[in-house]
Amino acid sequence: MLSGLYSAASGISAAEINQQVVSRNLAHLDQPGYRREFVSFQTMENRFRGDGPWSNVPRLGADPVSITRDFSQGRGEHTGRSLDVAIHGDGFFVLQSPNGPLYTRNGVFNLTPEGDLVTNDGLRVEGTNGPISLPTDAPLQQLTIFADGTIVNGDREVAQFQSVRFNDPQVLQAIGPSTFAAPSDVVPQPAEVTFEQGEREMANASPTDELVRMIVGLRHHEASQRALRTIAEAVQKHTDPRGA
Repeated sequence: MLSGLYSAASGISAAEINQQVVSRNLAHLDQPGYRREFVSFQTMENRFRGDGPWSNVPRLGADPVSITRDFSQGRGEHTGRSLDVAIHGDGFFVLQSPNGPLYTRNGVFNLTPEGDLVTNDGLRVEGTNGPISLPTDAPLQQLTIFADGTIVNGDREVAQFQSVRFNDPQVLQAIGPSTFAAPSDVVPQPAEVTFEQGEREMANASPTDELVRMIVGLRHHEASQRALRTIAEAVQKHTDPRGA
């Protein structure tokens, strides 16, 4: 009976972790470049399977394995803004930071007074020949970004976006809602992508799917609570001498 308490308690913990993940996805639905998270679970039977020192431990309950990200393409939103750029394909923009390169799918950029192309956080955007700088004396209406990432101001080519990919993007570590860092031993590869000016790639989380996941998680939480309460009442009844 006591093992049932542990099983129900682990169900409550698993449901709470799931709700935290879903809540983050819902909170970033309007964040360009956000990649949704999801949590994987396994039974404790799988965790303790084998002949090791844990082989005799009661194998009950749910155990979170990992929180991973979905790096599939998000929906495109047309803005017509000259410095909004979306990537089509599995690549990332490369950003310059004090601690090394960062990577993002968020192509909402701005210009500094010096003409540097930067993110909303002020990180410079890398091109194929270094950080991208644009002329400050030409109107943005004359700025054209072609599908291969070439940036043309009027009739003059000024830069080209750099884009990289990773064989396993799950190794990336989230630095912010849409920015990632790669481990030092992971080398990015050149990406074959196309660029779309005047479009931004939004989060790849669906509000409908996330709300369904939230409701399912709440049902699991409630079921585990009921099981925990029932078992606790049964234990109290069988151990309370006054209940005899």
